[in-house]
Amino acid sequence: MEHPHIHCVVSGGGLSDDKSKWISGKKNFFIHVKVLSKRFRSIFLKKLKAANKNGELQFSGKIVKLSVGCEFQKLIDSLDKKEWVVHSKRPFKKPETVLEYLSRYTYKAAIANHRIIKVENDHVYFRYKDYVDGDKQKMIRTGYILTGKRCMDLWQERML
Repeated sequence: MEHPHIHCVVSGGGLSDDKSKWISGKKNFFIHVKVLSKRFRSIFLKKLKAANKNGELQFSGKIVKLSVGCEFQKLIDSLDKKEWVVHSKRPFKKPETVLEYLSRYTYKAAIANHRIIKVENDHVYFRYKDYVDGDKQKMIRTGYILTGKRCMDLWQERML
């Protein structure tokens, strides 16, 4: 049932090397989605392996076995064999269209406020319904809270 995905808005160009002017990309082409899919998979898995090596990942519950021996590498190998799908849309014609698109995903938070139980240290504890276990209400803890500048710094570090 899991369907992890990311929404990104990519500019239609970039700054020149000396950052003095904007250079627009080709009007009808960004990059072929098959190439983009493979590149995204490669970068994502590389960063995931590095995070694991640096002790930044925690495995508990049903996935605790990933912390033992070569189980994590088996997962990486299986993910590397799968086809990752990138869906790329035509460019937005004006900034208002970008805002309208993004608002559909930011209007309602991924974790509604009423589900948050507590925030403690660098973790958020929240309530969820476990459909596999008879719709029982349970509590789960997120990873680290990343907000504002720190989130942007981490994103930039990992993408460069």
